[in-house]
Order: sequence, then structure tokens, then C-alpha cells
Amino acid sequence: MKISRTTQLWIVALQLALVLPFIAQPLHIDDGIYLDIGRNFLKMPWQAHDFPYIFEGRAVPDMASHSHPPFVGYWIGILLWAFGEGPYLEIKLHTGFLIFPLLFAAGMYRLARRFTDLPALASVLAITSPVAIVMSHTLMADYPSLAFMTLGLALYIDGVDQHRKLVTWAGGLSLALAAFCSYPAVVTAGLAGLYGWMKRWPSRAALWSPLIAPAWMAVWVTYSSLYFGRFVLSATVRHVVQTGGLDVTGLTHKLLAFPIFLGATFVLPLPLIRVTLLWRRATVAVLWVLVSAGLVQSAAASYALRDRVLLIAFLALGGWIIVGILLRSQSPAGSRQDAVFLVVWTLLMGFTVILTYTSGMARYLLAILPPVVLLAFLKSAEGNLSALRRSALFGVTIGLSIGIVLSVADFQMARIHKTIALNLQKIFSGREQQVRFGGEWGFRHYMLEEGFRQYLSTGDDFAGGQFLVLPQQAVPYTVPQDVESILVPVQRESWQSPIPIRLMNRQAHAGFYSSAWGLLPFSVSRTPVEDVAIYQVSYLAEKLPEINLQNPDRDAVIVPSPAPGRGVDISVPASSRLTIPYDAVAPTRVRFSCIGKCALRALYDQSELELHREATSYQFDLPGPARGTIVLDVTDAVTIRNWLMLPSAGAPWS
Repeated sequence: MKISRTTQLWIVALQLALVLPFIAQPLHIDDGIYLDIGRNFLKMPWQAHDFPYIFEGRAVPDMASHSHPPFVGYWIGILLWAFGEGPYLEIKLHTGFLIFPLLFAAGMYRLARRFTDLPALASVLAITSPVAIVMSHTLMADYPSLAFMTLGLALYIDGVDQHRKLVTWAGGLSLALAAFCSYPAVVTAGLAGLYGWMKRWPSRAALWSPLIAPAWMAVWVTYSSLYFGRFVLSATVRHVVQTGGLDVTGLTHKLLAFPIFLGATFVLPLPLIRVTLLWRRATVAVLWVLVSAGLVQSAAASYALRDRVLLIAFLALGGWIIVGILLRSQSPAGSRQDAVFLVVWTLLMGFTVILTYTSGMARYLLAILPPVVLLAFLKSAEGNLSALRRSALFGVTIGLSIGIVLSVADFQMARIHKTIALNLQKIFSGREQQVRFGGEWGFRHYMLEEGFRQYLSTGDDFAGGQFLVLPQQAVPYTVPQDVESILVPVQRESWQSPIPIRLMNRQAHAGFYSSAWGLLPFSVSRTPVEDVAIYQVSYLAEKLPEINLQNPDRDAVIVPSPAPGRGVDISVPASSRLTIPYDAVAPTRVRFSCIGKCALRALYDQSELELHREATSYQFDLPGPARGTIVLDVTDAVTIRNWLMLPSAGAPWS
């Protein structure tokens, strides 16, 4: 079937129109990890994974056991080498990633031309899938892997069908690039081999080109294992096992999340849904709705009614799509071989996703996007082209509507994490080394860019007066137990979005990027996009060995204890003088409250300080940068609660 060049240009224009408005999206989710690999590529091009890293509060000596091979890191490294970093880094990187949506569109169009009577509409339906739209705005490996996989299979299939050896070899090379983006993508090489076997073309190109991907990955893994002195994938597999990805509970969770995410964020293949609804007079479809209601009630009983209704709708729709996929294998004889190949493609990649990842994720459904669309519009499976066109146009409309809304909400979440880091830099300007944080995603990247430091969940290098910043959504790190007991709450800030859609939010049960956050791929909610809590390691509790207590009673001691809620109480006996060492890099404001009568005087280097009272707290200012001694003269016994050493200029608490 010949399609005009104008139609092809419209497809390219649509793909660009879906990506270009988001070209300045801040780094998001795991984008920063791939950027770090790309930066290291410029230092060590022979092994970009050779650098230490802190991830989720754990230190690793290198990134060789990262869940993905390094193609995307290498690609980012090339972009950095060509264009540098600078203030427009996000725009440069996203511009460099425009090639992948275009490659996907090209590959999808070739496949649709081969398997459907509506290649243009089928291609448009695929590129307007909500999950495809959202993921085309990221710098992670998912979309590049989809692009190379789709193009590789399209070239291989065309080469085999038309007996064109060079095209067949090009398909094998593209599949190798897909595998170099994502380990599970190596399975698509087996799909290519299956297609070649089904078509019985006795050519070396058809036989050997699918082996390029597994051979290349075997060489890469062997080289990396020899380089690092261990089998690099052992830790990767161990992580999946330790997080419960392969136990009964984990597999059950992923099996439930799979159809939910399929029905919510994937694509609307109306012909497949129609097949299910017509099968056995809709009895199976209706029964599945009832089963969906029971499963949702069992797995998500704590969710709000609105969320449970959404889950039932998504689960029912996803189940109908799966049944429709299976029923397509019974297509008429003329298209049955094609149908069987596409069904095997879908099932093989679906099982691979369920087995190899730790949770359900919308982005991992991208691997089955091409075959599901092709099955929906398979040649000879549906005779009425007018009905198929209407189905495709309706699916495109729904996909565009959901995809754009989700993309805007995702952009807002990415921007909020960047804004948080910029605001904290203003607050803690000059004190960056006193601020530790524990979190991932774009939050992590921009906090590091502003000069703040991560901490280890097993670390013992915390000092009194240091600040800890913890997000609620962006994978907060566990705080070491001994530090947890002397943390004083400073500030909690919530960040909202004008769009009432949440993609990653535990309170809203939304887990677009990981169903560990919730079974809903997205949620309609006004819950804050992010909450950030700031704590300070108690200065008095941590410095206790250095504090000098003068008291007539030789047995008198300063007693720290947990404050109600959270914080630290310091009990000081009557008629005491406390000498507290002071060392600050900038002017500091001390703030605390008293339990009981606050009969005390504060002095710094023998000069009395003016003690201000605000509501239930007291505060005084100290110079900086400076080193000296704070003296507290206590008349009556008092409990000092939540002593804080805060920046004295520009802070929200000043």
C-alpha cells in the first residue's frame, strides 16, 4: 500500500508536536542517573559505569550492576561532548533525544504498513498512547529501547519478506542497540528469529542477524564482569529477589498491576475490546467486571471509593484487552500466521516485564505497544474499514487527551523538584555543606547541583547543627537510628500543582513509574505533589560531651530525652551555667522553647545577648562566620526543647 509523503510528514509533525512543548522539562525520575553515567563517559569512555554512587541511601563502588546497560549514558555523554552543559542543559539533552520518537514513528509505520490496512492511523494511535507521550519527554532508557526494538523488528520483517539481506542485517543491528538500552529487550532478537523461521527464508542474513543482539550483550557483560572482577548481573538479579519481585506476593502484585496499567495508560484498541465483548455474548466480559470488583476490594480496600471505582474500570478494560489479544490468534486463515506472531510478541514481552522488574510500571508496557496496536487493526481480521477508522480516531482522541494531561502533570512534578532545590539553596546559601539530603529522582539531581550532600542510611558522620532534608514522595532515605533519635523538626513545606492529577504519590495511591506507590497509574487528587521536611541534628545533644556544666551540685547533669511528637528535650538543673562551643560559617539565629519558667540569660563571648520571645519560642542572634562560646545562665530548673541553630537571613522561619 502506497502512502503519500504528505501523510508521512504529518505523522512526523504530530510526533514532534507531542514532544517539543516539553523540551525544557527538568530532569525527572531516573534522568539524573543517566546524566551521571554520561558525565563519567567523558572521563572513562571505555567503561562509563566505573564510578562510585549513592542510591536510595546505599553506597555502591560502581554502577556496573545498574538495571540497564549504558547506551543512554553513552548517548548523553556524546551530547555533552558535542554541546557542553551550561544553563540550557535540559533543552540540549531533550533535543538530542528527539531522534528516538522519530525512529519509533518510522518503525511503527513500517510495521503498520506490513500488518494493517490503515498504516497511518495505526501509527498515529501508537504514538498517541498516553504512556508513549509521557515517556517521550524523559531521558531514560525506555523510549530509546522502544524505538530501536520497533525499528529493528520492522527492518528485519521487511528484509525477510522482500528477501533484502542488507535490510535484514540492519534490523539485527537495531535490535542489538535496543538490548544495549535495556536487558529484557534482548528477547526481541528471539522474536526476529521466530519470524525468520516462520517465513522459511534460507538466508544467512535471516539466520544470523537476530544473533547480533545476544552475542553483543554476552560480549558486553563478559567484558564488564572481567573489568570489575565479578559477574555484574548477579547484584541486579539479587536486587529483584530481595525486593520481593519474584516471590508470590510480588508476582501477584505485578499480575494485578499489569492489566490495571494496561487499561489506564496504554492505548484504546477498540477492535480488541469489541472482540471480547462479542465473545460468548459478553458473558466473559461481564464476569470479568465482577471479578475485577472483587480483586480491587481485596487489594485496595483502604482506597477511597472514587479510586476503587477507577481501579475497577482500569482492571476491567485491561482484562478485556488481554482477552482480545488472545482471541486474535483465531483470526482467519489468511492472517493467522501474522496474528500468532503478534500474539507471541505480546505475551513474550509481557511475561518478560512481569518477571524481570520489581513492580508494575506504565513505562515497561511500551514493549508490547506495537504488537497490540497491530493486532487491533490486523489485515483481514476486521472487514469494515470505515468502522476501523472510527475506532482508530476515537482511540487517538482518547490517547491524546489523557497523554497530554498526564504529561503536563508530570512536567509540574519535575519542575517542583527543581524548584525545591533552588529555594533551599537560597535559604542555605553559604551553608550547603551543612545540609544533607536523602531522596531520589529530579530532587536528587538538583540538590546535588546546588551543592548539597547526600547521606548514607548507615552513615556515622553526622554532626550537631547539620540539616537533613527529606522528601515524602521522592524515595526518602532511611535515617540512621542513632541520628533519628536526636533529630529536631525545623520546617515542613508542601508543594502543590494547579493540575489535580498525581502520577507518583503514596497518599493518592498513584504509581505511574512504580506500582509500589499505588495501584493507580494516575489519580485525580489535590494531595500535595511533594512534601519536604527539614530537620536538624540536635546541636546540644550531639555536642553534649563538649558542653561544660557548672553547678553547685557536683552530681548535677544535663539530661537529653525525646520530646513529645519529635525533637529533643534538654533538662538543665537550677543554678547552672552552660558553656557551649560555637563555630558557624554565617550569622546564626538560635531558636528554642522552654518547658517551665524560662529564667535564663544568654551570653556570647561575655556579652549578653538580647533574648526575643515569639509566641512560645525564644530566639537570639549570633555572629558569623565566627568561633566562640555561648553561655547560658540558668536560674531555675528548665527543660530546653528543640534548640535550633538556623540561618538568620532569608529563611522562612526568620
